[in-house]
Parts: sequence; structure tokens; C-alpha cells
Amino acid sequence: MSKTWLNNNTILLNGKPYEVKYFTKNEKNDLGKVCWGEPDKINPLLIYLLDQMRGFVGSPFRINYGTQGVHSPNSQHYLGNAVDGYFPGLSIKEQFLIAIRFPFTGIGVYPYWNNPGLHLDVRQIHQEYKAMWWRDSRGDYQPMETIQL
Repeated sequence: MSKTWLNNNTILLNGKPYEVKYFTKNEKNDLGKVCWGEPDKINPLLIYLLDQMRGFVGSPFRINYGTQGVHSPNSQHYLGNAVDGYFPGLSIKEQFLIAIRFPFTGIGVYPYWNNPGLHLDVRQIHQEYKAMWWRDSRGDYQPMETIQL
């Protein structure tokens, strides 16, 4: 496994150092644990996009889960390609409208979390569109065209 982080605020992106402005290798989540799970397993492109999105918004993006947590068996989290998180103080609609401005290849909307937020990933895709879904109050996954934001 190659090392993602060169130090606490620099990643190796496409073979070159990139100074991460808004996140660190040891970033903590709301539970006081390292939010990435295994920091060196996180895809550098995902960290870069999160950093760019955070700069665009101008307020913190809180990461709840990276590689850790319980997810579906083939989850992008376990590959280091996904995080779950939220922008405190922004509606789920505002968060979604921000996320679609960036080239994440998977976006999940979770309006019923304690802190409503997003799943963001950089999965490899073989089509022209992003994978997008939302999870309803029963915990069932739904296509994006059925959500009422």
C-alpha cells in the first residue's frame, strides 16, 4: 500500500506533494477519533476534492467516517474512496448543491442522520454520470429523482 500522507498536512497527489489546507492526517471526528479511519488508505483524490470543496464553502466539513464504521460489504469506504460527513449549519439541500459542483463520482444524501449529511466518493465509473442516491427514514436507499429537498 502506498502512503497517502507525507506528513500531517501534505498528501501525495499524482506523484506530487499537495499541501492540504483544511484537513490533517490526524483530523478528528465528532467522537474524537481519527475521521479517516486508516489515513494512509484514503484516496488522495478524495482528500483533494474535500479540501477544494471546504475552501469553496468557507466553513468546516465534518467527516464522520472514512474507512472505519459499518457499511455495505462492497462499500467504497473500505477501499479508501469514500467519506461520510456534513457541513454544520447548512441544510441538506445546500450541502447537495455544493457537492454536485465537484467531480465526486458517488454522492449519497442522508437527510435522517443526527447531523444530516452526505456520502462522497471517488469510485471508478464507466459511464457519463455520477452514482447518486438518498436514504429514506426507514433506511432504504432510493433513486435521487424521488427525493424532496
